[in-house]
Amino acid sequence: MMKVRHLVVALDVSLQRFGAISKAIHLRTLLTLYGYSFLSLSNEVLNNVILKLRCLRILSSSGCVFLKQLSDSIAELKHLRFLDLSCTSIKRLPNSNSHCNAHSKAHPRVVTIKDCCNSLGYFPLDFFPKLISLSISFCENLESLGVSLDGDGMLTSLSYISIYGCPKFVSFPKGRLHASNLTRLRVEGSKKLKKLPEQMRNLLPFLNTLQISNCPKLESFPEGGLPSNLNRLWVMNCPKLIAQRMKWNLHACQALKNFSIGDECGEEGVELFPEEGLVPSTLSSIRAKGRKGKTGTPFLTSPTFRWTTAPFDGVMTPTLRELKLGVCEKLRLDELPHKAESIHIGGNNGVESLIEAINKGQTSFLKKVHIQNCCSAITLLPKCLPITLTELEIKYCKKLEFPLQRSLKSSSICIVTIRDCCDSLRYFPLDFFPKLISLSISFCENLESLGVSLDGDGMLTSLSYISVYGCPNFVSFPKGGLHAPNLTRLRVEGSKKLKKLPEQMRNLLPFLNTLQISNCPKLEPFLECGLPFNLNRLWIMNCPKLIAQQMKWNLHAFQVLKNFSIGDEFGGGGVELFPEEGLVPSTLSSICIHKFPHLKMLDRKGLQQFTSLECLCISKCPQLEKLSQQRLPIFLKHFQIDDVHSSKKGAEGRNGKTGTSFLTSPEFGSTTAPFDGVICITLYACLIGTIGAIVPCFLNQW
Repeated sequence: MMKVRHLVVALDVSLQRFGAISKAIHLRTLLTLYGYSFLSLSNEVLNNVILKLRCLRILSSSGCVFLKQLSDSIAELKHLRFLDLSCTSIKRLPNSNSHCNAHSKAHPRVVTIKDCCNSLGYFPLDFFPKLISLSISFCENLESLGVSLDGDGMLTSLSYISIYGCPKFVSFPKGRLHASNLTRLRVEGSKKLKKLPEQMRNLLPFLNTLQISNCPKLESFPEGGLPSNLNRLWVMNCPKLIAQRMKWNLHACQALKNFSIGDECGEEGVELFPEEGLVPSTLSSIRAKGRKGKTGTPFLTSPTFRWTTAPFDGVMTPTLRELKLGVCEKLRLDELPHKAESIHIGGNNGVESLIEAINKGQTSFLKKVHIQNCCSAITLLPKCLPITLTELEIKYCKKLEFPLQRSLKSSSICIVTIRDCCDSLRYFPLDFFPKLISLSISFCENLESLGVSLDGDGMLTSLSYISVYGCPNFVSFPKGGLHAPNLTRLRVEGSKKLKKLPEQMRNLLPFLNTLQISNCPKLEPFLECGLPFNLNRLWIMNCPKLIAQQMKWNLHAFQVLKNFSIGDEFGGGGVELFPEEGLVPSTLSSICIHKFPHLKMLDRKGLQQFTSLECLCISKCPQLEKLSQQRLPIFLKHFQIDDVHSSKKGAEGRNGKTGTSFLTSPEFGSTTAPFDGVICITLYACLIGTIGAIVPCFLNQW
C-alpha cells in the first residue's frame, strides 16, 4: 500500500476502513468516482485521515454529500495543485486571512466548486495566491467575486475564470479586475448580472476568449470596449446585449478571429447577417448556434435568427475561412464567402442552397463541408464537388441522393462521414474517392456492402480507417479481400447479418493494428491465418459464434498484441474460467473482461503468465466469485473492478452485507501481496462487502 500513488474509490467507506489509507504516505491522487454519492466521507474522514497525506497533489471530494467543513489544515498540503469540492455540503472555506495567504504552504493552482457551498455568497479571488484556474458552477447563492480588503488586489497568476449556473451572481471586484494574465473568462446562467468587469481593455490585456451565455439582464460591454487581443467571442441568449450589437465596436478588435452569436430568447430576430460594421474584416470563423437538443433536432430554429438572406461578399469578410450556421430553417445562402474553406450548415433551405452552390461550381476554395438535418429530396452530385475538398460529412439527411458511380480520379477527399442518412445507399465503392483515408458509415439501415469499382484495380493504398456502425443489413466486404495495405483500424459494430470479415486479412492488411468487432451475432470464427500479425488491439464483444471458438483464434502467436478486450452478455460461450491456457500471448499489457455472465474465476496460472500486464479491468461479471490465490501480475499498475455483484441471493461479505466475497482465503486476511506494485486501484459500483474482500491489502481493517 505504501507504493500506491493514485487511488480512486466509490460508495460507502467508513472512517475505520479508510484508516489504512493513511499508510499510503506517497499518495498523490485521491479521487471519488464521478456521478456517485460518497456517503461516508465526512468531515472526520477528510480532516483526520486524508489531509494528513502530505504528498497529495490532486484531491477530489466530489459527491461527498456529508462533507460540511474544510479544515484549515489544508494549508499544510504544500504540494496540492488541484482541489475539487463539487457536490459536497461545504458551507464555508477556511479562514482566508490567517491560513491561505501568501505565506501559506498550500497553493492550489486549480479549484473547482460545483453544486455546493450554499452559503457561499462571496469568493475572494486572492484566497489562494497562486490560483491559476477557478471554476464555480451551480452555487445558487454566489453573488460576487472580489478581493480581500487587506490585499493589493493583484491577481497575477489567474488565467481562467468560469461562473456557470449561478443565477444570483451579480458582480466582479468593485471597480476592476486586476488580472493581467487572464486569458479566458466564461459567465453563463447568471440571470441577474448586468455588468462585466470594468476597464477590461486596460486591465485584462491578454484576454483572448470571452464566453457569455444566458445572461438576460446584461446590457452592454464595459466602457472602453473589449480587449484588443480578444481572439474568440461567444455571445448566446443575451437579448439586451445582442440588441446593442452595433455598439460593440468589434471592428476595432483586429485580433478577433472566431465569432459565435445566437439568441433564442430574442423578440426582434435578425433578417440580415452580418450587418455592415458589426465584425472586423479579420474574422476567420463565424458560428451561429442555439441550444443543442436531441440528436437530429435543430441547433437553431427560426425564432433564434430569422435570417432570410446571408450575404458574404469578399469585401465584408475577405479573410473568412469557416462558417458554422447550425440549423436555421429560414436561412438561404444567396452567396457563399468567396474564400471559405469550411462550411457547416443545416435545415432544408440552408442545405439546399449550399448544394445548389456546389452543383454550380461556386465553391472553389472549400476543404470541408458538413451538412445536416435536411428532409428534402435533393441530389448532391459528386462530380461537382470542388477538387480542393478534403472532408465531407453528411448527417440526418434521409432523402439525400448521393450517386456513386464512376471513380472521381481528380478528387482530394480523404475523410468521409455518413450518419443516419442516404436511405438509397446500399453499396459504397471504396475506390470512388482515390485518396480516401477515413470512412465512417453509421446508422444507414439499407447499407449492405462495401466494394470496389469493376473498372479499377481494387487497390486502396491510402485507406487507413474503416468504421461501419449500426448498419444492421451490412453483410459483405469486397470479394477476394480488402486490398488496403495501409489500413490500421477496422471497426464493425451492430451488423446483425454479417457472417465473415474480409478475406486474407493477414496478407492484404499487413499493418492492421486495431480490430473492433461488436454485436455481430452471426459472425463466424476467424479463418486460419486470418488475423494480421501486427495486430495490437483486439476488441470482441457480443459475437457469440465467434467467442465460442476463441481457442481457435490462435492469438498466442500474436506477440505484438498488447490490448485485449472480450465479452458477451448473451452467453459468453459458457466461459467460466479466464484466461484459458493458450488463448492469448503473454505479451499483453491490458486486459478487459466485460459482461461474461458465467465467468466464475480468474485462473491464477493464466494471470501469472502476463509479465507485462499493466492494466486489468473486470466489469459486469455477476458470477465472479474469487480472484486467484496468488498475487496479481507484478507489473500491474491499474486494477479496476466495475459493477461486480453476486447474483446469489444471501451471499454475505465480511460486514454482513450482501455481496460477493473476493479473496476470501485465510492467506489474504492481512497481506499486501496481491497488490504489490499497483499504483492505481478503481472500485466502481461494487457492493460494500465486495470492496472489503477485493482490497484487503489497504483496507485491512474490514
